[in-house]
Amino acid sequence: MPKPKPVDLQNILLSRLFNGLLIGSLLVVALFTSSSTYAQAYKWVDANGQVHYGDQPPAKVKAEALHLRETQASDATSMQDSERIQRQRQLVQALEKKRQQKKIAKQVKKHQKTKMLKACKQLKGRIKHSETINRYYRYDENGEAVYYSDQEADQLRQRLKDTYQKKCGTG
Repeated sequence: MPKPKPVDLQNILLSRLFNGLLIGSLLVVALFTSSSTYAQAYKWVDANGQVHYGDQPPAKVKAEALHLRETQASDATSMQDSERIQRQRQLVQALEKKRQQKKIAKQVKKHQKTKMLKACKQLKGRIKHSETINRYYRYDENGEAVYYSDQEADQLRQRLKDTYQKKCGTG
């Protein structure tokens, strides 16, 4: 005759406790997530003394019927949900609008920078060209050329350099 295995009572009790807690937790979750008005559930104890819950009791087992009232969304709750969804949509739209505005501002800034770099390049070219010119002139009201003095030409060159410095920085 085989020798009976020793019973580890502590492991059995812990296992039953864990299973009971797990099943009880699942039952509580089911209670709060269902959508019908009432649900039928049963509670029974098996031959080992372990408590079970389910929607159908096993045959030939005394089971206690549990009439569980399940939650159903009220009109106030659904209104709150629709208001929350509407607020979320408005927030998403506002964030999208802000993103678009930032994108446009970035494009404008890039365009302005490109335009400024082009203007600075032209101004620098004028400065280089002005250094190669010996004589500056302008036309008077009679259409005759009036030449600048060397001092006036130097002042004109300096104004170009100052304008470049002011608008384009050093260079």
